[in-house]
Amino acid sequence: MSILEELTTRVESSLRIVLAQALIKSDKFDWIIQKSTELGVARVAPLVTEYSDARRIEGRTGQRVNRWQRISLEALKQCGRRRMVEIGEPINWLDYCAHDDCDLKLFFCESGGIGIDRAGADFSTSIESVSVAIGPEGGWSNQEINFAKERGFLHCLPIACRRARIRQRWRRESRTASSPISSTKRSQ
Repeated sequence: MSILEELTTRVESSLRIVLAQALIKSDKFDWIIQKSTELGVARVAPLVTEYSDARRIEGRTGQRVNRWQRISLEALKQCGRRRMVEIGEPINWLDYCAHDDCDLKLFFCESGGIGIDRAGADFSTSIESVSVAIGPEGGWSNQEINFAKERGFLHCLPIACRRARIRQRWRRESRTASSPISSTKRSQ
């Protein structure tokens, strides 16, 4: 095997984005894996929450993770990225919160919180990594919300379109693609 050409153009963002996504119906989660790969997410952490649809993968966790990795690889090839997306086994939300070490930690919830445009405004140091947590279709439980706040997660409002809720999958895409944090970091 020989190297034909060295790829020198930079395609990966210097901002490490971790998407912590609650498990939802498998075909929708597959789509999330594909689009988050295309948008530049470095890691996807499937979450088990109080209201998530985790029973669909019980006993098949290894198979599901392998499937998500294949979907991510195909999306990576399609969009020209060069670094594999880390996709872990499903983790409990409380465990994820306790061990997340990103510089900026955001979680989105319909009840209360701040706008995404204000999420990084008070951050005085350079942001090299951001964790974006999206809850299940049933929302977060009060215990999960309180625990996240105690662990330093900023409670953000979902992106809305003319006061109407937009579909969960479009919110995910728009948060990743239009985040003022990611656009600021990319321009540096």
